[in-house]
Amino acid sequence: RVMAQPVIVVGGGLAGLCASLAAASQGSNVVLLDKQPNVGGNSAKASSGMNASVSSAQKALGIEDSVEHFYEDTIRSGRGRCSENLVRSLTERSADIHAWLESLGINLSKVSQCGGHSAPRTHREPAREDGKPAPIGWDLVSTLKRALTQNEQIANRVQIVNNATVIEVLFESASTTASCGRSSGQVVGVKAKIGDAIQEFFGCATVVTTGGFGCDHNDDSLLAEFAPHVKGFPTTNGNFATGDGVRLLRSIGCELVDMDQVQLHPSGFINPKDPDNATKILAPEALRAVGGMLFDSSGRRFVNELSTRDTVSLAI
Repeated sequence: RVMAQPVIVVGGGLAGLCASLAAASQGSNVVLLDKQPNVGGNSAKASSGMNASVSSAQKALGIEDSVEHFYEDTIRSGRGRCSENLVRSLTERSADIHAWLESLGINLSKVSQCGGHSAPRTHREPAREDGKPAPIGWDLVSTLKRALTQNEQIANRVQIVNNATVIEVLFESASTTASCGRSSGQVVGVKAKIGDAIQEFFGCATVVTTGGFGCDHNDDSLLAEFAPHVKGFPTTNGNFATGDGVRLLRSIGCELVDMDQVQLHPSGFINPKDPDNATKILAPEALRAVGGMLFDSSGRRFVNELSTRDTVSLAI
């Protein structure tokens, strides 16, 4: 359908869904493009929960915590690489985001202490009636998608286009009529490949939330270029995590930062019938948060399981 001056969002993981919902809630039309058949990305695989301090769930459980402690834990775990302004924004707004997610219908009342934290502040859903853990990532993504597609006031302003691979960023040219107050040279939209067709999408703003590149195993991959020390390790990323958006923005002159900061998670499940498969299923930190312990082949416990992930990975 034809939409007036939409916000274009490229990438349908948690960041893209949140950006789309935020824009639509403020009255903007939104076109959300994702190269997969369904939205979700790696966000759908998340399994431990979200971190928040001074939340309603913490208060209900009598957990003592503070924004300042959350801030200090985050700065310390970053080992000098954190942007203090971003960490301040993250920690000060975390309780509000927790409340917002609960207002959408997600029950994040279960709280545990995960690696690097000085207090229990990782929120997730309670176990299901059959005792099985709730898939927090999948439930978050599904809830946000419902908010975009089933709320009539929002849904009328949102178009989700799946199987759409964005291949080019479009710019305003001097010969075209500027819209939304743009001047020559500004971004006006994107070009995407949908099946065998090429389609252009124009809007007043373009937001790129395409995620990482952990599943690009090619010799010319971003992993090989920026983080060759982890290139040979298996990944829990989906096969869609190939850095398309990063490459696209780099091609138009965007500056990249912290590209070498690729996290090596300490634990994953190995299929005994296919131990060398390059893609693994994450053994989440929540397992250690509820008491899981790590032992070497001699039965010796060799690390504090609630240390930061880099510390645990290095010990392994």
